[in-house]
Amino acid sequence: MIDDILTLSRQLISVPSTKESPEKLKEVLDITLKQIPDIDYSRFEKENNPSLLMYNFWPKDGRFKIILNAHLDVVPGQPEQFTAKIEKDKLIGRGAVDMKAAAAAEILAFKNVIKKIDYPLAVQLVTDEEIGGHLGTKYQISQGVLTDFYLCGEFSDLGLGCDTKGVLWLKIITHGTRAHGAFLWNGINAITKLTDEINSVKKLFPVPKHEAWKTTCNISVITGGNTINQVPDLASVTLDIRHISADLSKDLISKIKDHFVYPDTELEIIEDEPVNHADRNHPLVKKLAASVKSVTGKKAGFVKFHGASDARHYSEAGTTALDIGPLGEGLHSDYEWVSISSLENFYQILVTFLLK
Repeated sequence: MIDDILTLSRQLISVPSTKESPEKLKEVLDITLKQIPDIDYSRFEKENNPSLLMYNFWPKDGRFKIILNAHLDVVPGQPEQFTAKIEKDKLIGRGAVDMKAAAAAEILAFKNVIKKIDYPLAVQLVTDEEIGGHLGTKYQISQGVLTDFYLCGEFSDLGLGCDTKGVLWLKIITHGTRAHGAFLWNGINAITKLTDEINSVKKLFPVPKHEAWKTTCNISVITGGNTINQVPDLASVTLDIRHISADLSKDLISKIKDHFVYPDTELEIIEDEPVNHADRNHPLVKKLAASVKSVTGKKAGFVKFHGASDARHYSEAGTTALDIGPLGEGLHSDYEWVSISSLENFYQILVTFLLK
């Protein structure tokens, strides 16, 4: 079976399915449909972002028992990254770990079990996770694609990702007064004011010296000024805050505002996405953990994700949702890979779990 998984993974990796190429997003979805020619499916599309739902049968009560999720969009890469290579236990290429190989395993596991089970099961394939998941997963939810249990195949070294941080993107905007750069005392420099606000934020969110489960803030995008010999009258900085459940978004926003240096500084909310939490004692979480042990011979570990996944959209809709996927590294880098042996174990875990 691993040969089939690698073949499909290579096909998916060969398509540069980035947000800049809508036609490639459709192409990569079409490849998946060819794996199970006679399967029932529904297509969805919003704002040029297509997604797909394959299922054995539509549930009478409108809720699938389980949905397997994978995203097939990737960030841009070098041309050679779209030709997958194998080095020992590594499958290398753009999207290998994030997350086309896991998608291949999910699709083939689904294909393996659909004639052996009697409950409604679906595979959800989306093409917008890298830009937030609002046009794929969240849109499908709005169209009535519901489930009791949601399994997202993000990389986790086969650990059960029951907790992910929330996402809060903010923009701080400062104002000044234009003046000639040679007579800067006649103006007020918005960038200088922005620097003071950034320093205030840095004091609120010191960068951890090592990995830690705490709220963090990345200073990501800075804008301001467009003429060298002019005092800028407008500047802004974007904050990428990843917060734990103990830190509510509204409290973080209030905290930042309370520490503004200047009264005319503005704060704009760009994105506010919730944390995800799945109960480790949920019956299907326990069965999934048992499947991990059955396949690997090791007790399943629980991991926490600093980044977000589409699981949060189903969690927000009241569904138990978690992440589990194979081992890999280098997502979004020039050397992205997934462990082939871990990928095979991931497939076997899915089959074992779904048949239970």
